[in-house]
Amino acid sequence: MLLTCGNLLAQEIVVSANDQPLNLVLAQLIKENNVSISFNDSGLSNFQVTANSRFKSLEEAISFLISDLPLAYEIRGEVLVIFPKKSEKRQKKWTLSGRVIEQGSAEPLPYSNLMIDNRGTITDMMGNFSVSSETDSIFSIKISHLGYYILDTIVTGSSPMNFELVPSSFGLSEVVIENSRVDRSGQYGQNAGLIKLNHRAAGFLPGYGDNSVFNLLRLQPGILAAGEQTNELIIWGSYEGHSKVVFDGFTIYGLKNFNDNISSFNPLMAKDIEVYKGGWDVKMGERVGGIVNITGKLGNINKTSFEFVANNMTLNALIEVPIAKKGSLILAFRHTYYDLYDPSDLSVLVKRNNDADTTNDANVVIKPDYKFRDINVKYATRLGKHDDLFYVSFYGGIDNFSYHIDEIFRTYQLLKNTKEENSQSGGSVYYGKKWSAMARSHFSFSYSSLRSKFSNDFKLVFPQISKVNQIENKNTDNRLTEVSVKVDNSFNLGSWHTLET
Repeated sequence: MLLTCGNLLAQEIVVSANDQPLNLVLAQLIKENNVSISFNDSGLSNFQVTANSRFKSLEEAISFLISDLPLAYEIRGEVLVIFPKKSEKRQKKWTLSGRVIEQGSAEPLPYSNLMIDNRGTITDMMGNFSVSSETDSIFSIKISHLGYYILDTIVTGSSPMNFELVPSSFGLSEVVIENSRVDRSGQYGQNAGLIKLNHRAAGFLPGYGDNSVFNLLRLQPGILAAGEQTNELIIWGSYEGHSKVVFDGFTIYGLKNFNDNISSFNPLMAKDIEVYKGGWDVKMGERVGGIVNITGKLGNINKTSFEFVANNMTLNALIEVPIAKKGSLILAFRHTYYDLYDPSDLSVLVKRNNDADTTNDANVVIKPDYKFRDINVKYATRLGKHDDLFYVSFYGGIDNFSYHIDEIFRTYQLLKNTKEENSQSGGSVYYGKKWSAMARSHFSFSYSSLRSKFSNDFKLVFPQISKVNQIENKNTDNRLTEVSVKVDNSFNLGSWHTLET
């Protein structure tokens, strides 16, 4: 340290230097102006300065010389001290990000529950999550998803990684499981009014392939369903017609069709089922009634798989075809394969008089016809370096019931044709963008449509007098359409807070 003493006064200072070491320029100032400057001679010799100016004071001259250098100064008494700037030590932050997937198929597990260093969070629809820590690079993580074994491990925050969960049910005659816990049929988390259901448990309920999702729902507390309510879903006392069923972002109108044992939703397509007591949150549409939110499968990206179910109602088949190891095409189809209504069961007696004698009553034969079929088509793929999810999902179904009566009596002919046709269609386009480990966005467009047609032609024909008595001729056609566009954003603010817009 070189220190030369003198008077530090507000005197005019002249600096003339052309690409010279700073320590030599300061030494010249001390010699010519009789001032006191303290500095590290060897340290400042590494800096070259150029200046040809007059300054009103020494402080102004020094400030100009070190303006672009990592140096600072302060005045202590009569001495001007020059020293290196202290670099602000940034707080180091470690980030753990990854994706929860199913072992074997590599299909993402949406809305999985995570406990990371005693902090709870959930994954998004693509199974992604991200947390940060300012205290340690080692994270203790526990991951659970209904129908899968719980994963409990310790990892270090580094590049994004995949966490594979093993399904808890296998097609074997006997499985012995030791020292492993399994999430069962339902889960009641910290969110108010929310139940997550295990879609894998539906396969062990009666009616699998037709109405198993519906049967699983009616087992939950507070849900009124099949056998208790004819054609509406009532959740926790909501009014009739207020509850809503959503699949892949679009609305399913009515959980059941004309036949109460066939659901309008194909259970083979279910991946995650959430039941909300109310949809008052903005994300759920600010509804009063309950909401059943069903997330569909994304498909097997490793190998082609096929599933077939036959029961006493329908034939149900699902096929998954991987595409370029990044995406998958899913096709599911259901169809009734015989007439569910036997004409002998629907025959009625027509009374010819009002007395109790039935000997003269005529037997009227009703000829019913019932058809139900639906189809699901879904293409899902991963885009970009973050494997951002993109999918297109379509659904279409018909539920038609009709019956015909053509009966000839002594003086007239009874003709009756009644038909009820219900058709549903829907589709959605979804793209989830991961901007960084701390920010994600979700863009979706959905369309839903319901059409209900009813016709009834009832007449009596009197051929002897050439007369037709039209008792009823009724035709109705009702349509309902819903279109929605949604943009959701999620930002992780520090270790404990998340901002959603």
